[in-house]
Amino acid sequence: MSIKEDIYNLAIKGELGKVLRGELFPIATPIDINSEMRPTDHDQLLIKYIYPLIKEHGAYFKSIFENELVKVANEDSLGLFCAIQCFYVHVINEKNKETDVFIAIDSISKDLGGNFLLNGDDLHSLEIDKGDLLYDKSYKLTVSGMRILERDYGVDWGIKFP
Repeated sequence: MSIKEDIYNLAIKGELGKVLRGELFPIATPIDINSEMRPTDHDQLLIKYIYPLIKEHGAYFKSIFENELVKVANEDSLGLFCAIQCFYVHVINEKNKETDVFIAIDSISKDLGGNFLLNGDDLHSLEIDKGDLLYDKSYKLTVSGMRILERDYGVDWGIKFP
């Protein structure tokens, strides 16, 4: 079986979140692309696996992906971080016409924004790599990405940022 098939099988079992979190099939991020803050390269995950699966399985897989983004964001601080990171990469791809896959940006952003409002403070204690806590990297990177999407791409998170 291929990685794409394995990811599909995980998704239909409700376990796509493990891939989004980088727990299964992590993709190494090139060192020049902020690799210390990404447990998996969400850009490559989308391009190599998620988008092809959406194209192959249509609305069925797209719905799984959209639901898993929200579900994984509700699990813990790592899930929230990864969901927003993956969403960030997808929105930029979609808005810059680098993909012909479109997701429900408006509703997902509000779900993620609401979760950030409830659990965003947990990102202050998320240490993906040693030393992250000293610089509060997880929280700062998440808020920065959310603000960029709001300012440059018109994403409405449904919340006011701290």
